[in-house]
Amino acid sequence: MVKPVRHRFIILRLAVCLFMLAGLSVRAQYILPDDTLKQPRDSNEVKSDSAKDSTAVTDTLEVQDQSPLLDTNYVKPAPTDKTGDPHSAVLSRVNTWVRRLLYRGWLDTSHIGVYARYQLTSWSPGIGSFGPIEAQITVYYLGSTEWMGKDAEWLQVAVQMMEEEPLLVEYDLIVPSKQKVDEIYRVLYRVDRGEVKTANLSLPETIMDYDRVDEPTQEGLEDLEFYSGIFQTEVFRGSGTDGADVYIYRAQKMPPLGIVVLGYGDEGLTFMSSGSDATPRFYVPAPPSGH
Repeated sequence: MVKPVRHRFIILRLAVCLFMLAGLSVRAQYILPDDTLKQPRDSNEVKSDSAKDSTAVTDTLEVQDQSPLLDTNYVKPAPTDKTGDPHSAVLSRVNTWVRRLLYRGWLDTSHIGVYARYQLTSWSPGIGSFGPIEAQITVYYLGSTEWMGKDAEWLQVAVQMMEEEPLLVEYDLIVPSKQKVDEIYRVLYRVDRGEVKTANLSLPETIMDYDRVDEPTQEGLEDLEFYSGIFQTEVFRGSGTDGADVYIYRAQKMPPLGIVVLGYGDEGLTFMSSGSDATPRFYVPAPPSGH
């Protein structure tokens, strides 16, 4: 009777041992998941560090609002030129037309005090002047003078804009004493009757100055009728900036520049009126009298 009991006891102990081993095995299987479950705590710790870093990122973004370095679509705005002229675009356009008128003309010095007024509009060779008047340009001849020992002529030009500002730009000019103007010795100007300033109407050496060097060819004769009468004109055709066609209608009885119409691309100056009682538009140190 004793041996069977002992045998069963041994079997029972073996079963208990096997059960405990099985339990340890099951626990061992969950060691890795337990460590994995600990990851959220580690992630929270990382998140906490990221929260600290997010403050730094926010601070960086606040700076990037002014100069974003990571945004490839960002275009840095041009710095504001507080000293620049707010009317520079209009002045550039005015300068361009004053140069065109002077360099395409034939200076007539036989009548001191004469002036001619033109209107700037859209223009084409087949139609002529059309559309609204953008500006009026008046050229005044004030007599002979000298510049650096050279014979010269004194001109003034007034450009009255119709809609753009500045509304009035005036020039005081000294040019060579020759029929074809190919140089401007001195340029003084003022805007809306303000301060008198110096200027230079010369183009950079790297740019071809078609208005100064172009030699138009004669196309024929044409009579142009205006309110003030009919003008017999010689038609010349030349080349202008950016390949523009230039048409010059010239009349001998049209001092001081002999121009009746100046067509330049799709714009043009057309004669409006003239007179012979021109006086200085604004006063600067008077140029010396010519000899």
